[in-house]
Formats: sequence, structure tokens, C-alpha cells
Amino acid sequence: MQGIKFNPTPEQLQYLIDNFHNTRNADLALHLGIGMRTVNRLASIHGLTKSQEFLSARQQKAGEFLRKWNTLNPKPVGYRIPRSEENYFKSGTSIRSRQGEEAQQQAIAKATRTRRETIKKERRRILFGLPQRTALKLIAKPREKVQLRYYLRKRGYIIDDANHLAYYTEHTLRGSRIERKEQPWYSFAPLPPQQKTPPAHLE
Repeated sequence: MQGIKFNPTPEQLQYLIDNFHNTRNADLALHLGIGMRTVNRLASIHGLTKSQEFLSARQQKAGEFLRKWNTLNPKPVGYRIPRSEENYFKSGTSIRSRQGEEAQQQAIAKATRTRRETIKKERRRILFGLPQRTALKLIAKPREKVQLRYYLRKRGYIIDDANHLAYYTEHTLRGSRIERKEQPWYSFAPLPPQQKTPPAHLE
């Protein structure tokens, strides 16, 4: 029914993820019984892209088809595509400039809404312990993490974000309550004795 978005079953989604990188969108749409726009929408939501091998093969095939067609349908000398001078890109122009300011604003607003909705969905998945569906680098409750990191640094902890560790030394104003509190971002440990100064990647 028009206006109702297609929600794939787990099997359909897995098929799309497994085959999108090397299969034509038309074939995917035919197999799943959906439209091309729906295939593109799902691919965008889940961060799916075509493989370079697939794109190169498609480009080569298109070039061969065009050369064959031009050989079988030679153009007369001096032939020009009708109205080509009116529509080709001129020096200094771009797709955005041809769209107009209103169309640009609408496109930017739509892209912003889509990205925000995707981020909200991904953060909900992280919150409930589910794997992300896109390649977006997100964390649950980012403001709380930033606040905690600021608090720890202020008290003298050495933050190792790469390993999710907060090191303390003899000069750290340690907080037993904060070290015992369960939180998903940092574990606490003494700075290894062989490291008299923090490594470069620690802050």
C-alpha cells in the first residue's frame, strides 16, 4: 500500500547485506519483490555499498556496449545531440548551482532528517546491546561520557580511550565511589610502573 514503508524480514535483510556489494539493484529488487527506491533506502540505512570489482565490471560492460552501439549506428560528420548546447555543463557551473537555492535547502534538510533518524536508531540499538547496522561511530549517552572524562582528567586520571582505561598515579585524587560505580566507558588501573611518563596516545 502506498505510504507504508517496507520493513524487511531478518532473512530478507541478510540477503540484501550478503549480496548488495556484487549484485545489480534491479536484480535485488526483483528477488525481494520491492522497488528500486526501497533497495536504495535500505542500503543507505545499513551503510551498504558496491564493491570496486563490481563497479569496474559494470563500467567495462557499459563501455563495450557503447562502443558496439556506436559501431553499428555511426553518426554523420558534424552530428550534435539535439539541444545539447542548452543542457551541457558550462565552465563554472555545478549540480547545486543548476538546482537552485530552494532545491538545495530542501535536499540538505532531507539529508539532515535522515541522518538524525539513523543516528537515533543506532543509539537505541547500542543502548539495548544490539550490534550497529551502519558504520557510524557512535556511543550510547555521549554527553555522560564526555562529562565523566572531564571529571576524571580534572582529578588527575590519565585517559586511554583506545583501551577504555583510566590510569591513576600517586598524584591522582582518586574517587573510590566513581571507581566502584558501574559504567560502560572506563575501567580503572594503576599506571604501569615501567611507564614513568604517559605514552603519547594517552591524555
